[in-house]
Amino acid sequence: MEMFNNDGHLTEQALQSLNTGHLDELCRLEAAEHLSFCDECLLRYTAILEQGELITAPDTLKPKTLAELRRRSLRLFSNRYATAIAAAGLALVLWSGGVFGALIPDKTQPPPTPPSQQEQEPLFAEADKLVKTMNDHLNELLKLAHKTEQDNGNNQNNIYNRE
Repeated sequence: MEMFNNDGHLTEQALQSLNTGHLDELCRLEAAEHLSFCDECLLRYTAILEQGELITAPDTLKPKTLAELRRRSLRLFSNRYATAIAAAGLALVLWSGGVFGALIPDKTQPPPTPPSQQEQEPLFAEADKLVKTMNDHLNELLKLAHKTEQDNGNNQNNIYNRE
């Protein structure tokens, strides 16, 4: 049996065989894959399915189905809206407790005054000491590096003189 037309769509015979269950495993998989991305064939297959006879559910199934629908709608309501209500309530409690007010600075207070000259002098003196100490250490490192270069140069000369 030919599964596909020249234009790449499922044939009517393939769709009818899929509906009746007369396709082998490989052909059913190919048809299912094609229906997953081809809207035109899916519409044709849906039209074939709609022509079939619908089965009526027994009366004993109705109470169970309605109870399940009520349970799912209650769960949906609680998942969506109860969480939002709880979050809004928590925000109101925190707001009324002043938690958010502590995060926002009070605009009625004057801005802090900068430190006076007397308060800044010890800081500047300490900074000057640190800069002087760093300069001394850097000068010692430079002298040591210069001496090491001279020693390496002397060693190179000694090696060349030995040869």
